[in-house]
Parts: sequence; structure tokens; C-alpha cells
Amino acid sequence: MRYSEPKLRELILYLARAEHDDYTFGRVKLAKLLYYVDMEAYVRRGEPVTGATYIKRKEGPAAREFVPIRDQMLAWGEAAEVDVKYPNGFVGKKLVARRDPDESLFDAEELKVADEIVARFSGWSGTALSILSHKEIGWTVASMNDPIPYNAYYLAPSATAAQRRVAEKVVGDLNLAGVF
Repeated sequence: MRYSEPKLRELILYLARAEHDDYTFGRVKLAKLLYYVDMEAYVRRGEPVTGATYIKRKEGPAAREFVPIRDQMLAWGEAAEVDVKYPNGFVGKKLVARRDPDESLFDAEELKVADEIVARFSGWSGTALSILSHKEIGWTVASMNDPIPYNAYYLAPSATAAQRRVAEKVVGDLNLAGVF
């Protein structure tokens, strides 16, 4: 798996365009959409779209490379951030694309995965996606700020609490965190 900065940059713009009218779209939701696009592509194709390194954060998985790329995009005028007030009264930041993404960097299957993830989580808030991501084995067994291996996504996110405890024990007993 090779990390592609251009693909991460363009996927950010692609998702921002796709989510332009979604009132639930903000920084946290963008981070989770990137995660789910890469993980779904990895499961289906054996390769993620961007190859970003996803780390365990309090809000759920986030690409280690995301903040520096986002900040660069803001500085270069490729994107802007605007304040958005959510129905619960919380004010967050929404990334707005200021140019079209270069879709030529992606093949049809990669764009299909991205579109399916956008459709699957349409109307979901960043908080709801964070809660969902916290139920996944990869996030559960990783230490805070440590990478979440792509192949951990193969483990059932809908496992029962008892199944999760068994899986966490096996991972701990065999010192598999970060290996999978």
C-alpha cells in the first residue's frame, strides 16, 4: 500500500463536493468518510484509494495526513472552511471545495466506492459516525494515536460485546495490536 497525497487531496475535494448540501457535513464527518472509503476499497480490491495512515483518535479513526493536507488546501485556496450551525446548536467547520476534484486520478471502482459511502452515510452526523467507528475492532484494539491496520477492517464491526471481548483478549494475548 502506497500513500498517495494527490489522491487524498482530490478525494477530500470529491467528498466535499458530494456533501455540499448535507447539513451534517463537517470536519469529523469528512474524516470518517475518508476512512470508510479507504477501508471499503481495501476490502473489495485489496488496496485503499489513498493509502493514508488512519490513527485512533478520540473522535474515531482519522488520517494522520489529513490536517496538513487540509491546511495546505486552505492556504492555496483549493478549499475554504465555513462555520456551520448544527441542529443541536453546536457550531462546527465545514470544508467547501473551491475547485473541482481531478477525477482522472481515480478509476471507476474507486469513485463507485466513494459514491456508495456518501450514499450510505447521507444524513449521518459526524458524532453518529464516530460512535459507529468506535464499535469496530480495529479502533477498539489500537492505542490512542496509533495506526489502525487496514486489515483490521475485515473484523466484524457488528460483533456482539462478548465476541469483541474475546477478540480483544486474543489480540492482547498474542500481542497482535498493529499486526493483524
